[in-house]
Amino acid sequence: MFKPDWVKFIWNLQTDHRRFSPDLTKLDIRVGESADVKSFYETMASSFRTERAWGPLAFERVEECQRWADDVTEGRDTLFLVLEDGKRIVGGSLLCTDRESQRHLVSGVFLVEEYRCRGEGVALLAKSLDVLAEKEFPQASVMTRSNVTAAKYLYPKFGAHQEKLDEPISLKQVA
Repeated sequence: MFKPDWVKFIWNLQTDHRRFSPDLTKLDIRVGESADVKSFYETMASSFRTERAWGPLAFERVEECQRWADDVTEGRDTLFLVLEDGKRIVGGSLLCTDRESQRHLVSGVFLVEEYRCRGEGVALLAKSLDVLAEKEFPQASVMTRSNVTAAKYLYPKFGAHQEKLDEPISLKQVA
């Protein structure tokens, strides 16, 4: 049976993430609106499908994130950030604003393939953590596969404490 390795990254929002500025990108990062939801879904799906480490779990991950994003339009404890190049959404981050949640970066940071490794992920993660810090969260977390690009190269840059999760996580359980 296929059992992916899962990790949880936890940031202390009072100290860990302040080394980076969301101003590192020339692209626009803003809170998404209901008119952005369809494009946000499409960008997220494209991003997960092209990240090889997600493999067969990519579709399950996208479906679960879409259920969370649906909460945005219903006014629940969710919001999303979009990274735009002109009018095109090229990346994003789905955030849970419930302090009791097991994870606050629901989708993690995602980018379409041609925008990866250009500093956009750093700026998007910095902005995501800033949004949660502005809401006076003491910490923020994300759960992901251990071998995805963000887990290997992006999340550790921000001083996150990393915990290996013993059991594969059902995405439905972490909501």
